[in-house]
Amino acid sequence: GITMDNWTPARQEKILGNNRRITILNTIIDVLDVQQTIDLVEEYVKQKEPLHLMGVNADKINELNENERLKQIVNSCGIINADGASVIKASRYLGKPLPERVAGIDLMLSLVKLSEERGYSVYLLGAKQEVVEKTAEVLKRDYPKLKIVGIHNGYFKEPEWSEISKEIKSVHPDFVFVGITSLFTLMIILPSVTLVTVIVNSSSNLASIGSITRVAFDLTAVNTVKLDAP
Repeated sequence: GITMDNWTPARQEKILGNNRRITILNTIIDVLDVQQTIDLVEEYVKQKEPLHLMGVNADKINELNENERLKQIVNSCGIINADGASVIKASRYLGKPLPERVAGIDLMLSLVKLSEERGYSVYLLGAKQEVVEKTAEVLKRDYPKLKIVGIHNGYFKEPEWSEISKEIKSVHPDFVFVGITSLFTLMIILPSVTLVTVIVNSSSNLASIGSITRVAFDLTAVNTVKLDAP
C-alpha cells in the first residue's frame, strides 16, 4: 500500500453540517440525503468556506484502505457522501443506516442547475479535450444561463498543475467540476487546492450528460477562488 512518507497531509476542513457522521471500513461518511447535501454545499458557498465534497463507493473505500495518502485526503473532507448501493447496504447491515445513495451525476446536475439559478460560475476540468468541449456544449444547451468560465482537459503531469491552477484561479469560478479518474492526478490536485469554497468529488463516471454517453468524469465539483500549491 501507499504510505504517508514525504507527504504533506491535507488540511482538515471545517464541518458546517450538524448531521451525524459514521465510519465504514476506516472511511467517514456523512448521514445526508441528496437535498440535504445540496443545501449544505450552498452553505459553504455562501460562507466562502473551503470544502471538498467527496463521494465514495465500494471501490474507493477499497482503494483508500490500500493507500494511506488517499485515506487521509478523503477523511479530511468537509462532506463525504455514499455514492454506491453497496455502501448503503453495508451501513444498514452495520446498524448505522444511511438515508440514500447520493449519485455523482445527479449531484453534479443539481449543482449545475443551482449555479444557473443563483448565478454561480463553473469551470470544467478533466476528460479528453473533445469530451470536455462537448460537455460544455451540452450544459450550455440544457442550462442556457449557466456561466461556464473555462475548461481544461484532464491529461496533464504534476509540473503543469501550477499553471493550470493559476488559470483557474484567474477566472474565479464558484464551482470547478473535475472529471479525472487517475488517482495519481487526483492526489496532486486535491491536497494542493486551497479553496475559498467547495470541491465535490464523486467516484461515479458520468454515464450521460444530456446526449453524451460514457463520459469518463471522476467528478469533482470544486467551488474555488484560490488554487495554490501549499
